[in-house]
Amino acid sequence: MAHITRTRQSDIIDAKLRVDFPILDNGFFNTKYIGEPTAGSVRIPVRNGEVVVADYDKVNGVNLTLSSTTEELLLIDQDKAVNELIDGYEAAAVPASLELDRLDSAAYALGLTMEEYLTGILEAQGTTSANTTQSTSTTAYENILKENNELDFAKVPTMGRRILVSPAFLTSLKLDANFTKASDLAVDMLIKGQIGEVDGLPVFKSLVLDANTEFIISHPQNSHFIPECSADVQLKDLNDGKHVNASALQGRKVYGAKVTKAPTVRVKTFA
Repeated sequence: MAHITRTRQSDIIDAKLRVDFPILDNGFFNTKYIGEPTAGSVRIPVRNGEVVVADYDKVNGVNLTLSSTTEELLLIDQDKAVNELIDGYEAAAVPASLELDRLDSAAYALGLTMEEYLTGILEAQGTTSANTTQSTSTTAYENILKENNELDFAKVPTMGRRILVSPAFLTSLKLDANFTKASDLAVDMLIKGQIGEVDGLPVFKSLVLDANTEFIISHPQNSHFIPECSADVQLKDLNDGKHVNASALQGRKVYGAKVTKAPTVRVKTFA
């Protein structure tokens, strides 16, 4: 019964994290790689152009072309864990209310650490807009359209683009008459954390963007996130020869991330 309860609690926590941490569950990164993550690094495919299309000659055929996909190294250099003492209770005896509270806190803390890291990767390794004028309720929507156009110029696929906005920018955006309000979205989109659309692109609110970052428009084609291993947060008895009648809340995340083509990520800041 305890195992079933914990599984249900884990599902509830995961649903909450999808709303609080949009990057982790809404396709801002891809997870394709070559190699073995446990080695500490993997190779990731980097598309440097599309497959060449040529006219076909029925007699001579068509010339061979070389692949436009290369490989880059991505380090698995983030290793985070929680290990919190629960004194006075063996794992099976921890009250349900206490267990749920600590599970929720641990999952949130690990999720926040990952969200901050991944958001920072996009901010640091994307392309920062030359427009550093702070957006207002009359320019917020227009500024997204302009940065989205930059992705068009870079021939970034439209399908898959996503927008991450700060709370302050979202306020300006909601006051812009052109914005499609969240109330127009389906309930399932709201559950996943999407709060609107601009130019057909889903919009998500971020609580961890840098203070001067207004929004990010990105595509996962060249934004890579490799989760090497994950030990789900759970209660375990402490059998270390030192603690008596005690357990610990433990969990671990190992991962790495990288943007391999800066033009696929647009970052709008203000001075």
